Amino acid sequence: GSVQSGKILYQYPGKLRVETGTGVIATNGQHLWVHNKGSSLCARQDVGGVGGGILGVLSSYEGTIQGNTYIFKKKGARFEEIVVQVAGGMVRSVRMKRGDESITYSFSGMTIDAGISGAMFNYKPAGAQIIENPLNN
Repeated sequence: GSVQSGKILYQYPGKLRVETGTGVIATNGQHLWVHNKGSSLCARQDVGGVGGGILGVLSSYEGTIQGNTYIFKKKGARFEEIVVQVAGGMVRSVRMKRGDESITYSFSGMTIDAGISGAMFNYKPAGAQIIENPLNN
């Protein structure tokens, strides 16, 4: 697969923004946005009330833990398996599998900066159509 670099912003509790040259994944704790910048579509998933972020999306999945690896499965979901690897209290990779294909996001070289504005986590895709709750289908 390809390797991309980017920026990760995190603000406690439950706010996260991952930016790469090709896309953005962001959550404000109520909604999760996934946007490929080359697409005219942006997915927005409701995650409020269940912890926000990736845990909100995974709340309807069956989960198991193997050491620092969390495996979530749900038959019939858009992504039937999502594997999250954690080290030192930080997410290090997320693999999402659909059929025989999968995509992996790996995170390294992280630093902490306390001066982040909360507005950074309310993603507004320029010129993209919002698709509401695609993971519910």
